[in-house]
Amino acid sequence: MAIDAANSAIKVASEGYEDKIASYIDYRCSPSDTLGSVVIKGEKDDVFCVGYGASKSPTGKATVSDKSTKINEIEKLYLGALSYCHSKLAPQSTTIKNHIVISSHAWQSHKEVIKGKLERSIDVVLAGKAIALTTEVLAVVPEGFGVVVSHGTEKFVTLDFGSGTTILTPYINKKPQESQVTDLGVNQLYVMIQSAMKSQNYGYTGDLRKIREQIENGKFVIDGCNIKDVYNQCLKQWWNDGLKEYAYQGKRI
Repeated sequence: MAIDAANSAIKVASEGYEDKIASYIDYRCSPSDTLGSVVIKGEKDDVFCVGYGASKSPTGKATVSDKSTKINEIEKLYLGALSYCHSKLAPQSTTIKNHIVISSHAWQSHKEVIKGKLERSIDVVLAGKAIALTTEVLAVVPEGFGVVVSHGTEKFVTLDFGSGTTILTPYINKKPQESQVTDLGVNQLYVMIQSAMKSQNYGYTGDLRKIREQIENGKFVIDGCNIKDVYNQCLKQWWNDGLKEYAYQGKRI
């Protein structure tokens, strides 16, 4: 299984299966049989919810709001995503050994930390189903790594636009070199739109969660307010102020 624990969505892919799970986590929930519900068994059970339910919960937190979540809580994001996959890939299995490749913006600086948090054998309850789970991490790779698989060029650069980060990674003969990471991700654009909406929204700022959801769905109306012009203006500013020169670096590599 390939996993990208990104700030906007946790992307998972296995043979014949792909899914995107909203990258939200809720620590204040009760065990249930709904997708995204996880219980890590122990002396004191660790209960949480990941994905759609967490995104709608008043106590759910978007991973983009905390830079540490994709590292410190990566096991929770992984298990939450696995609760969705298990119900579709191996619904009858009670014992699973999962081999994963995970992409991360911190593939260089926190590779061993990520592996250490994921590589273990635990008893969990995924969406109400008890599982004995063993996880092996085959590799930790840069975000955007999938594009290199069929790329034949000797030297090229990827520019990965995420919700919380924008990442530039050079490749030589398909081997990644040092990534450059900036926190000027798409969420920064949403924050700009939130403030700029006041001109179209009778002086009120927009709801950040609704802005994100609507734009990701290709829509530009928030609570009856059309933000298409605001979006275009903020998009130009976001690019010119923070990322234009960054992209030029990729051309010079």
